[in-house]
Amino acid sequence: MAIIFVPSPSVRFACLLLAILLVPGSAAIAPLELDTASQSLGLAAAVGVAISACSTVTLLWLNAFSPVLLAAALGVSAECMLVLSLRQRAPGRQLLRLLAPSRGDHAVPAAELALGSTPLVAGFGLWLLALSHTHGVGTGFSGLLGAVPASWYLALAVLLCGSVVALSLTPTPPTLTALYVAAVVCVLLGTAPAVSSTPLFDYVYKHIGIIGFLVAHGHVGPTVDIYNRWPTFFSLAAAMTRISGLSPLSYANWAMPAFTALNALMLAGLTQTVTGSRRAAGYAALLFTCANWIGQTYMSPQAFAFMLACGLLLMMFAKLGASSPSRLVTALGKPFAWRRRVVTDETFVASRGGQRLLATALVLLIDFVIVSAHQFTPYAVLADVGVCVVLGVAGDIPLLLMLAAITVGYLLPNLHFVQTHYGLFTSILLVSLFHVGTFGLPSHREALYADAGSLLTAFLLAVTTGCALLLLIRGRAHKVVPLLVLTAVPIVLLAGGDYGGEGPLRVFLFSAPWQCLLIALLLSELQPRRFVPLAALITVPVVGLCAISFLGNLGAATIPPGEIRAEAHLEADVPRRASVFLAGSSFPFAWTPDYPRLLAWSNGQGPLNLFDTAPQLTRAQTPATVLSTVVATITAYGGPPYLVIFARSSEVYYHIYRVVRRSVMAAVQQDIAASPAFTLWFQNSSTSVYRLR
Repeated sequence: MAIIFVPSPSVRFACLLLAILLVPGSAAIAPLELDTASQSLGLAAAVGVAISACSTVTLLWLNAFSPVLLAAALGVSAECMLVLSLRQRAPGRQLLRLLAPSRGDHAVPAAELALGSTPLVAGFGLWLLALSHTHGVGTGFSGLLGAVPASWYLALAVLLCGSVVALSLTPTPPTLTALYVAAVVCVLLGTAPAVSSTPLFDYVYKHIGIIGFLVAHGHVGPTVDIYNRWPTFFSLAAAMTRISGLSPLSYANWAMPAFTALNALMLAGLTQTVTGSRRAAGYAALLFTCANWIGQTYMSPQAFAFMLACGLLLMMFAKLGASSPSRLVTALGKPFAWRRRVVTDETFVASRGGQRLLATALVLLIDFVIVSAHQFTPYAVLADVGVCVVLGVAGDIPLLLMLAAITVGYLLPNLHFVQTHYGLFTSILLVSLFHVGTFGLPSHREALYADAGSLLTAFLLAVTTGCALLLLIRGRAHKVVPLLVLTAVPIVLLAGGDYGGEGPLRVFLFSAPWQCLLIALLLSELQPRRFVPLAALITVPVVGLCAISFLGNLGAATIPPGEIRAEAHLEADVPRRASVFLAGSSFPFAWTPDYPRLLAWSNGQGPLNLFDTAPQLTRAQTPATVLSTVVATITAYGGPPYLVIFARSSEVYYHIYRVVRRSVMAAVQQDIAASPAFTLWFQNSSTSVYRLR
């Protein structure tokens, strides 16, 4: 309740987020016997988000959206449960102890600890210095990499070296390792939000509009679009927006480092659960943070659902582990154990009855939130759980059947809508898996920037294969075989379709955690003198390729403030059934609460891309031909007014990816501006809107 009275909206939002991540989840998992701090924090965050999201979306469905009252009820209930757990000497005491471990638990010599922590302070200081000399995200071919000073690169190098050194300490200090991973997240994912005045990526603005729509109306609109049929992520964001008073325009960019940090935390907990090694947990979290090049941690349902999927799998392995892997795992691993006997004492520990029931209930809760938040992620979760059950490492058949019932049961009422608007299968994914350029686009630009993501995907897969073979030879089949199968699951799952062109990206996203876990498992078994060079040999190319493929392409994601103002003007003044065309593919459409009006533009198709609708415009033509083509194109959709929008972000996007030459775009705009058939309807520093007379 005290959060409501915090005067600053930004501080109020931060406090509210922290409360959601810790309070409800900590109360729910207090009866569980947890072994590590990464398990405690990861499960508390996942369960807390699931409880909060499930509560908010239920209120939306009931048309009783009262976030303040809900927050008060959840807070009081969670505090009562925690107090009761402590008074009864339940494992809640152990939870609090794990969140604040004593010095004796992780004793590291002072000299080694000082050596390991010095690069952390130096690297973070260099990053702050770099921020003071960085003025916005670059809009050139090198994106953010060309906008940051040399101190940024030095900060990243120092932090990576320090993190490897800290991981090599014996015993590995978990707090220091966590701080290093957090610092790397800040440098890689926090730089762009810190220097950008507007949210990156034009498609984020649609999500901002949906949040505003829910805040304004307090209920969903199932007939509006697919997002209102899977509204759980947006319901939680809308509740946080209403309580804090902070606009999504202010916090949208910070979703990237927030989701990345949560993913790293849950992967660390999962890795430590499977391997029992703090070193493996720390390195897996670091490697996944540095390898996730596809840029899908922006403010979106898929980032939200993926984070919860990591938490669900963490709960599965931590509290629903089977007593021993199936004979199938042993049989698959025996051919590789020609040098050593297969290790048979590696088991996934099963939980006791009462704890197992609670863990199962929490898994079902998390899965329901995932199912109602995103269309694809539930099926990836279902496939992973199915593999775990078949291989006998976690879960059981009743749990699998209940998860399947939730997944299919939610889809059935929406199946016709999905099939009608999107289709379930569009093309064969396996053909294009290793031929995808950055962000799923063709390689229109220099090979280095276009193919860095594909190179990183291939490199990580090669390293994973090598590490898995070595582990199999060492007799670790009981752990390696399930992880290898889980790595392959996304490829098989998406073999029937490319998921709107993002299939290869989803394959990488859902297989990368298992790849990082396998690599970390092998490295954790090495002596420090071997761990340091091998970890550096893997991490350096991963970081380099990730920086090029993600940060190097942020120039095409920058949205000038003038375009946001122009979009608000369009939504306020352009009527329904108007014919609206954008000369490009990057513009912040639909960021206001009244965004459903845009869906009626151009005969219900929303704003259309002029160059996609009339591809002949991409070639140089005479002014008369250009004008006749433009007029014929825009008058074929909807009614007056007929508008054509030229935006700087579209120009930069097309220039970077070489989709349409800048000279061609300039010529088309010049011909329209000079024609008496068009008038300049709106203009500011970054946007020009022309109207057909």
